[in-house]
Amino acid sequence: MPKVTIYDVAKAANCSTATVSLVLNKSKRIRPETQKQVMQVVEQMGYTPNYIAQSLHSRCTHTLGLVVPNVENPLFSMMISGIEDCANAKGYNIILGITDSNNQKEDFYLDMLQRERVDGLILFPSFLHSLSEKINRLNSFQTPIVLCGSSGNEIQNISYVKCDNRIGAYIAITHLIDIGCRRIGCIFPSVNPSQYESRMTGYQDALYYNALPFQPELIKICPTDNASISAATTALLEEQNPDGLFCLYDYAAISVIRAILRFGRRIPEDVALIGYDNIQISDFLPISLSSIDTHAREVGQKATEIMIQKIVDADTPCQQLLLKPELVVRESSDRHIDAG
Repeated sequence: MPKVTIYDVAKAANCSTATVSLVLNKSKRIRPETQKQVMQVVEQMGYTPNYIAQSLHSRCTHTLGLVVPNVENPLFSMMISGIEDCANAKGYNIILGITDSNNQKEDFYLDMLQRERVDGLILFPSFLHSLSEKINRLNSFQTPIVLCGSSGNEIQNISYVKCDNRIGAYIAITHLIDIGCRRIGCIFPSVNPSQYESRMTGYQDALYYNALPFQPELIKICPTDNASISAATTALLEEQNPDGLFCLYDYAAISVIRAILRFGRRIPEDVALIGYDNIQISDFLPISLSSIDTHAREVGQKATEIMIQKIVDADTPCQQLLLKPELVVRESSDRHIDAG
């Protein structure tokens, strides 16, 4: 059976091919009764628009590239959900690249998505420093880019959406100090220092403003696998006996909780714990996890809105949005449960 063309649809609907094209592109210039008639013919004939040909003509593919470190961490799943909902509502599709926090794979996806002629790139970079030159080049001359979770300090004229992680860490540590913690340790599972620098600064700020000394031995930086997180937590408990712990992100805090309990410490009586990102599972753990809400879904939505504005109008100025984090107190740091 020969493929149905736009000319076949126009003939059956008794209108021009231009009218069919306007209807398919949801133009408001076409009368409702004409739109209804054309769409009935489209459905009856099973017509599928040739989007490849359209993209070659318009130089617009209505496709966004999205690069994330992983999808195991629910934080990224929430962000992806926000991006996809916003993009689909505005007629854009998503091509997803998962880097596994690997420098070479991150570099590969930047090249691959450019070859696929995506209209723009939304990045959650793990290795921003080493890829800054390439990102600068793409953003300046070829493909608009919006960063999520990073401000791109080494990149010129780039848009980003992120939570203020320095303030978020400050809020987290201040909360632990307010409930009586004085030896506050940090568990930072990370593949790159840029992933924890701002939170480290917020941690130090909170200590300084509360007249507590900064003790580097209370900081444990470790690989991101569960075994390494558990080992780092156990070592910190053995060596430094902290009464409070701050974890780089909630997903890692699950391993931290298990290590604390296996070590024979009670949460929050002996060790109060707070995570970061406020993923959904944090509220449903056996000991619900206090956390800093970084508004992941909203970050994804706003990044997509900025991207599409830039695609529609290349002269749109860069936008930098810094969202305010919020403290969510749950059982892991609530030392006032019995007091009411």
